[in-house]
Amino acid sequence: MKKINDKSKYIILLIVILFLVLLHLYIQTKSITLKYEGTNLKIKLKDIKIKNRILASMLAKEESLYRIEKRAKEELGMSYPKDINYIIIREENKK
Repeated sequence: MKKINDKSKYIILLIVILFLVLLHLYIQTKSITLKYEGTNLKIKLKDIKIKNRILASMLAKEESLYRIEKRAKEELGMSYPKDINYIIIREENKK
């Protein structure tokens, strides 16, 4: 009877140790996977920042006054007026 109890204790101990080893392997695998994903996200973030800088410079180029004036003249046929007429509106005294 004592041998059976000793064997069952060893089997339970072996199962617990096996469970702990498998748990450790799972945690290590998950840790490596998360580090890999973190590295990939950092690379993607750098790429997005570079694209953002490129788009910001393209936007600044499109919004430049020189480019707007050039487009207005060439594409829309606009030009500066030769004569400027001012209209003065006088406000009457209210009583």
